[in-house]
Parts: sequence; structure tokens; C-alpha cells
Amino acid sequence: MTTEHQTAAKQRIFDAALGLFAHKGYAAVGVREIARQAGVNISMINYYFGEKAGILKAIINECYDRYLKAIKPVGDEDLPLEDHVRKMVRTVVTFFRENTELAIVAFDVIPLDIPEVMELKHRWVNGIRESMVNFRRKLGIDPRDPLQESIGPTILVAIILNHFQGKYAAEQHPQYKEYTAAMDETFYDQYAANLS
Repeated sequence: MTTEHQTAAKQRIFDAALGLFAHKGYAAVGVREIARQAGVNISMINYYFGEKAGILKAIINECYDRYLKAIKPVGDEDLPLEDHVRKMVRTVVTFFRENTELAIVAFDVIPLDIPEVMELKHRWVNGIRESMVNFRRKLGIDPRDPLQESIGPTILVAIILNHFQGKYAAEQHPQYKEYTAAMDETFYDQYAANLS
């Protein structure tokens, strides 16, 4: 098998798992279903990812890497507080809009029974928090206070995640097409402004 075919097969596995995890939830999806959806045999999943948790770790790494790249430059900007908050909220909304399945899986799936996944998420979240220290201080959040840390921007992400989970679920059902069709650029400009 050529490198190009290997890359394509690995990507098909990743994409199939991502869609299935977002649609059904991590726990409800089996390796056979992923293989069938990707058009590969199970041994290819083992070869590329080791196991189902390996695919989840790849999804988490991809998501948090993209997320950090999106928000880090905004976190470091020297803007008046109100403008800075608006820009950060708009950036997070845009990230979730452009990476909905990835964000639903990486931000929401918490397999407590897989310590290496929990550790990976913990490392990413800490890295993001560290990269946003200046922004958090600007908001008046003491990064050493666990209560403030748990309330601040974390709530914003939870609100946005909840919205996109609902939108994603609605998009899966034809009777809600009109509802989700109204969620265009204008809608998200207003959504971000209201959240800010």
C-alpha cells in the first residue's frame, strides 16, 4: 500500500469515527462500525490508532490544537476589555461553527474509564488556560483561584458547545431544517454579540 493510500485510509477511519462519535456518542460506537463506515478492516484501525481510544485521542489532539491556534492570538491582543471580549467570543463561536463535530466529540466526551484520555484532555485544558492567563487577568479572574477559574471563560465554552450540540442534533432531523437554516452569518454575528 502506498503512503498516499495509507494516509487516505487513516483519514477515512478518523472521519468515520468522528461522525459516529458525534452522532451516537463515544460509548455507543464499536470498532467494527467504524471500520465498516470507513471501508477498512479492523486491523487497519489497530495499525493506525491502536484501539478505539486511540482514535479519540487523535480527535482530541486535532481539536485542541486547532482551538489553541484559533484563540491564542486573540488572548494576547492588547485591546480595550470590551473589544477584547467581543473578539474572543466571536473567535470561539467561529471555531465551533467551523469544527462542530470535532468540538462536540473533543469537548464533550469524558470517558472516565480511560485514564490516558483523561490525562490528555487535562494537559490540553491546562495548556489552554496557561496561554490565556493575560486574557483571564484582564477579565479579573485570578488564575490561582479554582472557583474563578471554573466560572470564567469555561462557562462561555459550555454555552457555545451546548448551542452547537443542539444545532447538530436538529440538523439530523428533516423537520428542523428550517430552524437550522436560519443560523447563517448574520445569526452568528448577533449570537456572538449577545454572548459578549
